Amino acid sequence: MLTNFPDEKYISDRNSSFIKRVYFLRQIGVVLCFLPIYSVLQEQSHQKITTALLILNALIWPSVAYLASMMSKDMLSTEKKNMILDSFWAGIWIAVMQVSPIPSLFIISVQIADRYAAGGWKILKPALMWMMISFLTVWLVNDFRYTIEFSTRTVLLSLPLATCYPIVLSIVSRHLSIKLRKRRELLEKQALMDPGLDLPNRRFFEQKMESAFRATRKKRIHSYLMLIDVDNFKKINDTYGHEVGDAVLSRISTILR
Repeated sequence: MLTNFPDEKYISDRNSSFIKRVYFLRQIGVVLCFLPIYSVLQEQSHQKITTALLILNALIWPSVAYLASMMSKDMLSTEKKNMILDSFWAGIWIAVMQVSPIPSLFIISVQIADRYAAGGWKILKPALMWMMISFLTVWLVNDFRYTIEFSTRTVLLSLPLATCYPIVLSIVSRHLSIKLRKRRELLEKQALMDPGLDLPNRRFFEQKMESAFRATRKKRIHSYLMLIDVDNFKKINDTYGHEVGDAVLSRISTILR
């Protein structure tokens, strides 16, 4: 009975890479969200304990989320829960800010874009739900207070969140897409090669045949196909084994090249 899958280390490394990428984005996002929220709290003369909780949230939460995911047996599942918690905290601070429009809209936009980029609707749906729950709960406690006034300072401190974070997110997404494309190209190349011989397989031959046939019809040119038959190859396989047969084919291929 197999206790470990052959690709278990690969899956673990891939999940660790995802968690580190989210940790990097979370650190940037938390700092950029902190600036306008802190500005609004100062304008609305909130108690020092509220400001202290904001600072604590900004300094500690990214590292706590990262360590929780890396130490978990199911790293990916834990990180998804952490991303939902990100939205939960966002809902709380939006309510604490009394729905100050500029920072609130930017925070919601970033949350939606980031959750959807990380896991699509599967993560975005519960994230939005918990954001709404935390927002309504805190807003109810605050007697549904809201303010539509904001200072120039708050607007200026909100601009990095509205501009820098989407740029960073697009750079990270682009880097990931390049890695996926290279991996896909490698897998496609491996699918066209015989793993034992490191030679093109029948699928590669058929693709080349089809490509050459189309080229001859389109350009109205002649193409030539050369097939080589190895004498007594079956006898070599039966007598000395397939490893020797593979070595013979590999040697013939080297000579032809």
